[in-house]
Amino acid sequence: MKTARPQRSTAALLLSITVLLVTGCLELVGQRITIRHDAAKDELHFLLHYDGVHDSGNNQHGDGAEQVAAAVRNGEFMILDWPFLIQPKQMAAQVGGTETPAVQALAKHVNEEMDVKTVGFFRDPDGRIGGAQLITIRKAKAFIATANDAISFAILEQNEAADPKVARTWQLIRDAAGKKHQWLSLDGHALKATVPIHAREWAVFKASGLLKMADALIEGGRSEEAEIAKGKRDLRLIVAGLTSASIAYSDADGVATLRIGDTKSSSTLRIEMGKEYKPNLVEAISKAASDLDEVMAKLMVGEKVEKSELVAEVMNWGPPEEKVRGLMRMARADDAKLAAKAVKKLEAFGEQWNKTEGYPKAPAPAADTEQFLQAWAGWYNAMLRFPVGAVPEPQP
Repeated sequence: MKTARPQRSTAALLLSITVLLVTGCLELVGQRITIRHDAAKDELHFLLHYDGVHDSGNNQHGDGAEQVAAAVRNGEFMILDWPFLIQPKQMAAQVGGTETPAVQALAKHVNEEMDVKTVGFFRDPDGRIGGAQLITIRKAKAFIATANDAISFAILEQNEAADPKVARTWQLIRDAAGKKHQWLSLDGHALKATVPIHAREWAVFKASGLLKMADALIEGGRSEEAEIAKGKRDLRLIVAGLTSASIAYSDADGVATLRIGDTKSSSTLRIEMGKEYKPNLVEAISKAASDLDEVMAKLMVGEKVEKSELVAEVMNWGPPEEKVRGLMRMARADDAKLAAKAVKKLEAFGEQWNKTEGYPKAPAPAADTEQFLQAWAGWYNAMLRFPVGAVPEPQP
């Protein structure tokens, strides 16, 4: 019979794995997550871009402006469009007091070796405000090791599978946990997860899930025209999320493996949320952070800027469209020389992009600057939805 103490440890561990989730009212139009592993420094970096940040209008869980200020002040961040803010400091304080060594080690690492820094705010070509944060986890290999120990402890605390249809797989997972299985690992710049499975049981489990998805799409096709359009949009959002970054999956030889990201370079996962933007947090975000685009544009045209280290990180390995957005604004500057510099830089970037990347195609130089910038706005929006943004919309 289990005592109350291990049960409390398990609850604390679950908090440590998922971090501490607190409901909020912040919403995003989309998010870009760039992953980079600096092997020389043994650091794991996550660059988070929040596109189209706004308040949902539901104040049941707090005020959006207050949550923005708290996030910057306390090093909080948000993943995807869950109505959650992740609060590492509160998590470390809550789970650090547990008597379970695996939980203590993970909490200690988060508290001492994780930094969350606000890079700045930006406005996209459609005027929607967003923000960027850089999360750095030092001693990355040790962090992965402590996370694996914590996961194994949580698994061993639960005797039965949550779903009896995967009971054989669950037993294999428990056996692996007892042998200190490496659930998470780094593969170059990529994150990799491996889980033992019962091959035939797993095949049935996969088939069941895929058939449910297919049934939902078929049922949507029988609905009204508006529902059909929504179904097509949702499908494109799913496809974009699955194809924007390198994702490798395998379930051979009794092991399911998922790898996210490229091994040789940083990569960006792009997720559209399908939410309608509301311009109700512009003032709050502008006050809470510095202007990312202003610094980025100056760096792009070769000017020296004080305290530009974080922005330089974005320029060096962040999403490529970040280099364009600030230049677009600078190209409309009152300073004619500065505007001309920005246009020339855009032309050079576009020429190189079309030589090496190609999708979506960058605009060709144009005599009409405004027309040129509008074309770049289209390119930028296509990049937010890449690779789906490079595929023509289906005709009705």
